[in-house]
Amino acid sequence: MVRCRACGRYLPMTDGIICGKCDVAYRRGCLNLSEKTKISASWMCPACKNKVPRTGDHSNTPVKCQEVGECSPLHKDIDIGLEIRLFRNELSAMRNELKEVRDNITMVKDKVLACNKSLEETDCRVTKLEKLYEEHLIKCDTKILEDTISELRVQLNERDQDLLVNDLEISGLPEQKGENPINTVVLCAKKMGLDIDHREIVHAERAGVLRTSYCNNNSAQKLMSTGPRKIVVRMSRRAVRDEFLRCARVRRNITSDSLGWPGDPCRIYINEQLTPVNRKLFGKTREVAKMASSRYTWTKGGQIFVRKEDGKPVTRIRSDTDLSRIFY
Repeated sequence: MVRCRACGRYLPMTDGIICGKCDVAYRRGCLNLSEKTKISASWMCPACKNKVPRTGDHSNTPVKCQEVGECSPLHKDIDIGLEIRLFRNELSAMRNELKEVRDNITMVKDKVLACNKSLEETDCRVTKLEKLYEEHLIKCDTKILEDTISELRVQLNERDQDLLVNDLEISGLPEQKGENPINTVVLCAKKMGLDIDHREIVHAERAGVLRTSYCNNNSAQKLMSTGPRKIVVRMSRRAVRDEFLRCARVRRNITSDSLGWPGDPCRIYINEQLTPVNRKLFGKTREVAKMASSRYTWTKGGQIFVRKEDGKPVTRIRSDTDLSRIFY
């Protein structure tokens, strides 16, 4: 719909006149033209007529707006109804646009909610992963520390054992009052066919306190020995110690009477000296190997070895972990 150039109102289909030159619309009432007046296609509005050069003496009649009172009631009703319809159409279009906007806002809101939910789930997953990662790091660090400590203990034990490379111990040899341990070791070596000079022995002594206990016999206390203490010997050279051990292995089942020692005969054991850790590990290795039917268990150079049977490889035991790995 177009508006009248003169009054600005919407033009009904039956009351509109269009200029043939500028295509501007006017109402008949604004031009003082009746509905019966015929309008040609070349009709020009007053503004266009003023621009055309005059060929005669014509008066310039200005466009006059018809007074409201001069308009017929029918035209008023038509204009108001048309404006209401146009307003309703515009309202309907605005409703459609607002509905589309609301739908878009709802869609955006749903997407934002979905994004927030996804972010919350991602945050929970990241938190769980961080917690698992920290626990894994703690476990890894703890295991690494435990392994490092175990390895350091093994290395320290091996260094302590290296300090005993010239040492041996004699167990089961009866103890006599006022004895000289160095003379006892020299005599023991001589009985096994090994001639050792006193200067080859750095020191020799009975290790530990005297093993005694008390028992009641007719209300009288009697001191009884529970067994002789072992003799710990340090040689000046490793070669001398190894030769001493070799002679002891050649003469198996050595007893005190075979060495000419006074008193009741008893079994004598001559072995290289081990650290407390290795001594305990060697005892445990012998027990486990016996249960596993392993035939050979021995020490050499302060190291513990096992062999299940003839023809099988020799395995060194350094810690309890090796026992678990081999026998369990």
